[in-house]
Amino acid sequence: MDSRAKVAIAIADEQCRHALSEYLQFQRFEVRTADATTEYLLDTFHEWSPDVLLCEHRLPRLNVITVCRALRAVSMVPILALLWPESGLRAAQALNAGADACISLPCDPEDVLSHLQAVLRRVPHGDAETSRIEVGDFRVIEDTHRCFVAGQEVRLTHQPFSLLLYMLRSGKRVFTHAELAEALWGSQHLSDPEFLRPVVMKLRQMIEPDRRHPTYLVTEYQVGYRFNASRA
Repeated sequence: MDSRAKVAIAIADEQCRHALSEYLQFQRFEVRTADATTEYLLDTFHEWSPDVLLCEHRLPRLNVITVCRALRAVSMVPILALLWPESGLRAAQALNAGADACISLPCDPEDVLSHLQAVLRRVPHGDAETSRIEVGDFRVIEDTHRCFVAGQEVRLTHQPFSLLLYMLRSGKRVFTHAELAEALWGSQHLSDPEFLRPVVMKLRQMIEPDRRHPTYLVTEYQVGYRFNASRA
């Protein structure tokens, strides 16, 4: 992982924003703080191309759901949602909107660092020769974020792509909810099926000929999911 990864921070509280910025710079990240408007955040992404965004839910002029939906239209950059318990926003809502992980506030800067390192490890890297995976009906080129199913290209957003990539690398078997949560978000605290279901539904929508009767990604009742790389 590149220790000079670029992190954009959007937090309303100035003291908290400054403290986290100082800590991450001490850990050798490049840091910019973003103004609390969707337009400024998008401008920051186009201008600076950060590797990760830290975004608080209760910003005065937007919330993390708005940010996730706006950025997912133009970028697959990892988003860490910072949630205050009293805000009423559930982690599942943020994850379903496109966040890659959720962190409860107030938080220890070391916890933020751990989440940052986890999502950066999952960001596609390497050259095309080492990042190409071909299994059954699937061909995935990791560094360019391209996926082909039975010869047809499908466009996957970040979390469904990461889920597919993990299962392709792991072979045909049954995956538990806890295992897939760990692979996607680096935390078994999100092992409840509620968190995985939206990601699975999005992946099925793109890869299954009939998502009502899935053949590639099959539910194993009360356990998790079984992945078949071929329909035959």
